[in-house]
Amino acid sequence: MKTWVVVGFAAIVGLGVGVGSAVVRMEKTPWDGSAVMPKSNEPAPFTPVGAHPTAVVDSNKHDFGAMDSHATGRYAFVIRNTGDAVLKLTKGDTTCKCTASLLGEGGDAAEVRPGESTNVTLEWKGKGFMGPFHQSATIHTNDPEHPRLTLAITGRIVSAVSISPTNLVLRGISAGEAATGTLKLYGFQEKPLKITGYEVTEKATADKFELDHEPLSAEEIAKEQDAQSGHLIRVTLKPGLPLGAFQQKIVLKTDAEDAPTVEIPIQGTISSEISIIGAGWDEDRQILSLGTVSSQAGAERTVRILVRGPERKEVQVKPLSAAPEMVHVEVGDPTEWQGGQVVQIPLTIRIPAGSRPANYLGTDKESLAQVVLETTHPKARQLRILLRFAVVE
Repeated sequence: MKTWVVVGFAAIVGLGVGVGSAVVRMEKTPWDGSAVMPKSNEPAPFTPVGAHPTAVVDSNKHDFGAMDSHATGRYAFVIRNTGDAVLKLTKGDTTCKCTASLLGEGGDAAEVRPGESTNVTLEWKGKGFMGPFHQSATIHTNDPEHPRLTLAITGRIVSAVSISPTNLVLRGISAGEAATGTLKLYGFQEKPLKITGYEVTEKATADKFELDHEPLSAEEIAKEQDAQSGHLIRVTLKPGLPLGAFQQKIVLKTDAEDAPTVEIPIQGTISSEISIIGAGWDEDRQILSLGTVSSQAGAERTVRILVRGPERKEVQVKPLSAAPEMVHVEVGDPTEWQGGQVVQIPLTIRIPAGSRPANYLGTDKESLAQVVLETTHPKARQLRILLRFAVVE
């Protein structure tokens, strides 16, 4: 009759690197029967006398391979007793404090008669971690030659899906022109991954983004370790976004139970022959910082809109909107600069004295104030400027 031994095992893993756990192995020093004594730091050779059990493990290490981060893995090691006495097994330590060992039916020990075998089942969970893992459990025996058996499992924790790159960056896009970026979505489960739909989250510019996809070839899928299926994702940005930086997010919908949605953050910059320079201006984020403004004194900042190209002298700029209402915008008269190669247009942003306290210093662009300008440039009909400031008493 077989005795079943179960060892519960929760894997602890590191992102991108294995958590190397100390695994104790029994190493015996060969002895040729001579009278030479072993070195002081080596155990003396031991020869059992009389009937004794012999514990034999066909393989004390198992490579589980790829394992889903939400799954529970199990593997049964077989321990045989090839000796001529009863083999006794008791639970030992594991490489993780949060694991537990149970041997026998509801007890902490098991017995294996000569010629019989038992299973030791290691059970562990990915717990949402990623990367390689190496865990082990120790079983103590009454075999004088093998008083301790170390059983080890190795593998890799992978997610149900992954996307590469993790975000899409579209920079240097000319105003009035379309742009396309690509990503690769991989599935790591045996069932082929399917994309069931998508949603563009920022509704104000959602109509400017379009997504399509097609299956990756077997060669492309093989380049991603453990991937079983995959899709090439194309994100197309249509013309029409205002000049400056933009952010968007697309949520892919899949049929993977453990990953029903996958987010794709998108960011970029729309540029043209129109640019802005001046104190407090951040070109990359298209933000003008005014700092802290006294309610009694107010504040005023003037920057310059620079227009290049063959149509520079005909371009006109006027305010379209400003939020909040306390923000006043004034566009000055254009003048030629750099020998007529550039036309500069003064733009003054004013927070009047007496404005109520307010805070627009957040890091989220939606929480900032903004000014939208209308231009006659054929490829830059709008120019959006974000404002960061706070009004205090």
